[in-house]
Amino acid sequence: MKYQWQNQAVPAKTAELAKKVFKKGNRYLKIRDELGIVFTNEKFKHLFSHQGRAAEAPGNLAIILVMQHLEGLSDREAAEQVGARIDWKYMLGLELEDEGIRHQILTEFRERLIKGESTDLLLDEILQCFREKGWLKEKKKQRTDATYIVSAGRRLKRIELVWEALSKALEVCAIQAPRWLEKQIDERWVRQYARPLGWRELPNKEEEREKYGQQIGEDGCYLWHCLLNSPFYEEWYDKPEIEAWRRIWVQQYYQQDGQVFWRETSESPPVADRISTPYDLDARYSDKKGRGGHVGYQIHLTETVTTQKQLSVVTDVTTRPTSTTDNQVLPLIQRKLVARELTPETHLTDAGYVDAPNLVQSREEFGIDLFGPASTDSSWQKKQAQGYDLAHFKIDWEQRQVICPENQLSSSWHDRVSTRGQPIVQVKMPSRICKPCAARALCTQASVRTIVFRQQTEYEALATARARQETAEFGQLYAARSGVEGLVSQALAISTRRSRYMGLPKTHLQAVLTAVAINLHRAAQWLLSGHRSRTRRSPLLALNVT
Repeated sequence: MKYQWQNQAVPAKTAELAKKVFKKGNRYLKIRDELGIVFTNEKFKHLFSHQGRAAEAPGNLAIILVMQHLEGLSDREAAEQVGARIDWKYMLGLELEDEGIRHQILTEFRERLIKGESTDLLLDEILQCFREKGWLKEKKKQRTDATYIVSAGRRLKRIELVWEALSKALEVCAIQAPRWLEKQIDERWVRQYARPLGWRELPNKEEEREKYGQQIGEDGCYLWHCLLNSPFYEEWYDKPEIEAWRRIWVQQYYQQDGQVFWRETSESPPVADRISTPYDLDARYSDKKGRGGHVGYQIHLTETVTTQKQLSVVTDVTTRPTSTTDNQVLPLIQRKLVARELTPETHLTDAGYVDAPNLVQSREEFGIDLFGPASTDSSWQKKQAQGYDLAHFKIDWEQRQVICPENQLSSSWHDRVSTRGQPIVQVKMPSRICKPCAARALCTQASVRTIVFRQQTEYEALATARARQETAEFGQLYAARSGVEGLVSQALAISTRRSRYMGLPKTHLQAVLTAVAINLHRAAQWLLSGHRSRTRRSPLLALNVT
């Protein structure tokens, strides 16, 4: 049945039956009673054509996607619930006689959200609903943490990677132009690439495996040459399978004197750019903290820090490949919070997000106090109890000079750029002073001391952060950050560790739907029980033991 409108009020028969069935309350009934229509059709009308027949009610489709994620249902199962469950009908404002929807519609709507760049609109709308109800008052403190999501495409070994890429490209050619492909290949190609690659079929010796992989590379280069000279090149170039095959060959092989060779590891792209599976070109490999490698994405979740009687709300979710570091993502998170008018006074994070540029940008551009452990001085001078580390040197920024612990002036001051592209200052002490200095063993192992530090704003911001974390108050305030671990656990319980879909846009949509589902679940629990859902606390911690 087509839902071309949304009922402002739940139909009488639906409401009557639902109230009888759920006498003690139900999360969907409570949310509908308190918030009314969560997602209106008007917010999503730009995703549909103004011509042709009326579409399914996009507002209802949006909330179906959320409920689907909250309960871990497939598209087919979610579509069945629309027609079968009275609490779903109540939430959607449907008549008892409504039969449900085709499950394919959910897939189509997800595609529309992604193509229309409207994924974040789902979270924006639920936050606006909460704001209008007065549930989103506390913005002084927010906290952020990240967790990884494994790609839906499995991680492949090197030979598997190139074989799969070429096999899928051949399948596209076989579908699009079978007669043309028959003229380009012979029976060996069919035997080798038309069936799954089994490791038992591969040569046992490393040298023979190398030759096998090289043969695949030669086949791929030959087919690419054929495709370049075919009438289908421009039409097929941007097909996902062809694109994956092309990019993988550039990363894995090179040609020299008409021959094809494997690239050495040193010649391969960095991990941040390296494709690990032909089925998900956005996913990247990561082995964070040596806990076992995986291919996938990093999900960064942000929530409000509230009192026990207030509702804790997820305010942002950001998705990036796992190769992207936390400190690279933080400016984007804060920029989104500012755009939503949810700028926190204090932003609690772990050490991965805290660096000198972020400390400065958070304060100067966003007016946010970035609160978390800053990196400490790792020099050998700092580690030795009597060594002269950077803190022992006085910096005169106006005169562009440095005074060493022995009250000697520097001989040079140069503005440089670090290997990471960050502006730094490089200062040298005079050799005539350093070489005969009695304290040189405490200062440097070279003949003269060279000092490298950040530009003034970043240097002072980092020094302030390091000084603050040495105080007793820091630990007390930072303890509030640990509560975000409960949010991460809740997200994984709803979404699981593995992505449902391929690619960054779809994985981000999954993360956003998970965040919206968490907000609705927390709101329902809060309304039904009178307090917000919280991280479990051991009863032992509540004991008054001295």
